[in-house]
Amino acid sequence: MTTQPDFQWLMSPNEMMGRWANRVEVNIDQHGFTLDFFRIESRRNRGILVARVTISDMLATQLTNTLTGGLGQYAQRLVEEGMAPLAFDDDARDNGPDGTQSPTDRSGD
Repeated sequence: MTTQPDFQWLMSPNEMMGRWANRVEVNIDQHGFTLDFFRIESRRNRGILVARVTISDMLATQLTNTLTGGLGQYAQRLVEEGMAPLAFDDDARDNGPDGTQSPTDRSGD
């Protein structure tokens, strides 16, 4: 992972809680990459945009490298713990942070 320079950042309590997203869409234009993060409720066939971030091509490259490294470390830890490796497919897209589907997102019920 890359090391960021030290800097001071401010965050409100609401921002500190973060937002859960189970879908991301990437739009590319002359200004960079826009990442739209959605929380989709499969049962209700609706979703809400929880965050939109526009980043430069340099940051998109850094993000790709950081996520790839992090996913590799995560998969290795799962293997070491005797668990199945990650499933990189649409079946895993609605899973929560613990790998289980949230009650409102269970499309297979």
